[in-house]
Amino acid sequence: ICLRKRYILLMKKSWKMIDSAVNDCFIPLGVNSKETERIRKREQNIDRYQYEIMQYLSRIMRRNISTRQSDRIPPLMHCTNDAERIGDRAENIIRIAERMKESNRKLSNEGVKELNQIFGILKDQAKYTLSAIESPRQVTIEMVNESEKSVVRMAANFEEAHISRVRAGKC
Repeated sequence: ICLRKRYILLMKKSWKMIDSAVNDCFIPLGVNSKETERIRKREQNIDRYQYEIMQYLSRIMRRNISTRQSDRIPPLMHCTNDAERIGDRAENIIRIAERMKESNRKLSNEGVKELNQIFGILKDQAKYTLSAIESPRQVTIEMVNESEKSVVRMAANFEEAHISRVRAGKC
């Protein structure tokens, strides 16, 4: 139960970081040093939680445990890493927002739509990851993996589309 609580805390903190990065910093380009510092400290905490959970799971793997218990640990490790990656995404969003603010750029309506699409997938990723920790079924784990691939793909597409809009003077 302690592991589950720690993991849920990790997920909630990761999600709070994303929400703050997107809604407080990126969309309004309201980047300020206090908020970015707060988000970066949250990321450090998330990294620490990930480390602690992974260390704990590694210690369990070295024990004499049942096959059923052993089968549950790799998905827990995978989900822990997914939760940490959600926090990494928040830091990426902050860096992009800082660059845009420094260059006096604003998001176009198209950019806001794209960002909201990515944000929706990140919400799904958080939901799937929490479901996977509660019930590590293969289908749930596959949904987590697919949402991660979608985020990476959409982020690359978003960046390319944004660069195209900047070059065309639309942003």
